[in-house]
Amino acid sequence: MGEASGRSGDGQGTGKLYASYVLGVLFLVNVFNIIDRSIMGLLVEPVKTEMALTDTQMGILTGFAFAAFYLVFGIILARVADRGSRKLLLTFGIVIWSLATAASGLAQDYYSLLAARIAVAIGEAACFPVAMSLIGDYFTKSNRPRAVAVFQASQFVGIIIGLVGIGILAEAYGWRTAFIAVGLPGLLVALLFFLTVREPKRGAQDEEARPAHTNFMASARTLVGNRTMLGLILVMGIGTMGLLTLASWSPPFLQRIHGLSVGDVGKILGPAIGLPGIIGTVGGGFLASWLVKRTGRDRVALLVPLVGLFLSVPAFSMFVFADRLPLAIVGLGLGNMFVSTVFGPIVATTLSLAAPQMRALAASFILVSQNLIGGGLGPYLVGRLSDGLAGSYGVESIRYALIVVPAAPFFAALLLAFVYRGTARRAKL
Repeated sequence: MGEASGRSGDGQGTGKLYASYVLGVLFLVNVFNIIDRSIMGLLVEPVKTEMALTDTQMGILTGFAFAAFYLVFGIILARVADRGSRKLLLTFGIVIWSLATAASGLAQDYYSLLAARIAVAIGEAACFPVAMSLIGDYFTKSNRPRAVAVFQASQFVGIIIGLVGIGILAEAYGWRTAFIAVGLPGLLVALLFFLTVREPKRGAQDEEARPAHTNFMASARTLVGNRTMLGLILVMGIGTMGLLTLASWSPPFLQRIHGLSVGDVGKILGPAIGLPGIIGTVGGGFLASWLVKRTGRDRVALLVPLVGLFLSVPAFSMFVFADRLPLAIVGLGLGNMFVSTVFGPIVATTLSLAAPQMRALAASFILVSQNLIGGGLGPYLVGRLSDGLAGSYGVESIRYALIVVPAAPFFAALLLAFVYRGTARRAKL
């Protein structure tokens, strides 16, 4: 999966075979992470019906309550990861979110369910920062794009399993059993991670030592003060706005415009989002690594998402404006594949720019950008536009509101082109 040096912080080797194994374990961890995170959204209707809850309460459970604690603790735990044992931190994180997911199935009222979902958010906040920090120390700069891409592809595996598998499980055995059945196996994953993954030496794959601040504010200023770093963080937020917006609005769009049932939407969206996402994420990462090795210039990795973002614009436009369902699904799949090329190269470049002792914090800033810009602003804009256009366009208002989906990667591509030009001029990468 990638080459790694023979250096290690604990006196044990970090050869490429073991590095690949660690990446595989992190992949598995993130699959459970995504499933446990998304299960609440899939089970909105049965939970709401049994507990007699309102849409507002369900919105808090699936959105604000999770996102608020996830982002806050993401930054806090990133600082812990940059200064302490990443192995212990992620082990505890897996245990917490797994138990909390299982506990959701035992909840007797709204507040106990809310507390369980908050605990899931706190536990999962450790996953991405720790995983990115570990990948930075197990893989060289030229191999990081593909290593990050393989890790990021796990989110689409989790989406496929979540959309298809959990629905079947809940329909057969009920929503409470689904929560418990999904949560408890995570404890075995935590045990596997703790027993088999070693804590590597920080900076083991870096050619030269770089100074890092121990003070949070100083570290934060260093990261966002780097124009390339700040630009890449913003590109991740804007570039993934279309993907995260579709997660909220593609189901009602397909139901209102193309007349699909809820069951049909799940069966179509799972493969249409998951499989192209895996292809784009992994393919983009491997292509970026190949370009870096071929040219000897790290910055060329950014050309892959730059092209991918531009190509996603007409594809997403096809999804939004096609009159026939097959064309819309083709556009959705192609758009998702092209825009997914951002994950490996951009995250890997961000890791390479950050000092080893600040990589988890840099990863948490990416999470903040994605969740606030992509997951927060995008769905909100579509909702506001749809309501505003409803008087003139009726049910078709959601189609025109979804112009946000192709517009976001277009502006992200322009910003990335500016960032790439800056790196070439300053010869930073």
